[in-house]
Amino acid sequence: MEAYYRLFATYEGSKDGNLVRVLHKIKAHLYQNSHEPSALVISWGEYKLLFEKTGIDLRKEMVKKSEVKEFIDRQQGRHIVLGYKKYVTYLYFDEQVASKKVIKATKPREAKLLTVPLIESLEAFSEHIEITPSKCVFIDTETTGLFKADHVIELSVVDDVEDTLFDSLLKPKRKRKIHPKAMAAHGISEDRLAGKPRLIDVQQDVEVQLKDKYAVFYNANFDVAKMLHSSDGRIFDNCLGVVCLMKIYSEVNEHRKWIKLVSACDAQNIDYSDLPNHRACGDARKLARLFKVFYPKLMVALDNKNNQTLELF
Repeated sequence: MEAYYRLFATYEGSKDGNLVRVLHKIKAHLYQNSHEPSALVISWGEYKLLFEKTGIDLRKEMVKKSEVKEFIDRQQGRHIVLGYKKYVTYLYFDEQVASKKVIKATKPREAKLLTVPLIESLEAFSEHIEITPSKCVFIDTETTGLFKADHVIELSVVDDVEDTLFDSLLKPKRKRKIHPKAMAAHGISEDRLAGKPRLIDVQQDVEVQLKDKYAVFYNANFDVAKMLHSSDGRIFDNCLGVVCLMKIYSEVNEHRKWIKLVSACDAQNIDYSDLPNHRACGDARKLARLFKVFYPKLMVALDNKNNQTLELF
């Protein structure tokens, strides 16, 4: 511990306000929890900033989320949790803290893990050659906002012919006000959610539609996180995988930035004038239309990729 405090003392006078904030966050945690185990959550950006500026590498081991519990059981010590997409990094300082108490501290995060494949690149898509439009359902959500604590307040699931499998307004799982910017986008007010079910209340109805299907989202990282947060964390357990069309579309078209759903539809000459914008059902149908039009081009891109791989040998 003394070594860390010496490093903190060296950089506390830094002009980099973000660095100082991260250092104080860790230092305060170590000081306040010197006797009681607890988990400190640090963003991936904070970890990188700390490493680049000070050379302090907190990371000890990267583990897949499915291995998190087993990893904690093997370790002794205070753990710091770093969240990064489908991986979680657990770090430890004090080897004399009982691991079972740390499991209790991190249990809420453990319950919200995606347990099926996340398909967000050509390479990942090539490992699931059975994916066709008819094997997919297309999902979109509207939420109370863009932050981690926000909830799903509208969810729509459609099939490849745009038949509605599930469509409902939803009450937040916990009391959460709708952010004004979010309300301005989708037009859903809190009054309209009165008497509506929570996602966790109708979760089984959604799971039935996802069973043995690939769940296609446009921005999967956002929508999946919100659905896991608003449910019991097992809503995707019976589907075959989750597809992020936004990232795959951008990779195939060599876009450096993510493309909005309506921009991708425009680029593919898809008519969506009959569908509302920023509503779950309308955007889910746009997504289905985009996937069906884009699917042949995706197959060509996969063939080209495979041919390039063969040429290397």
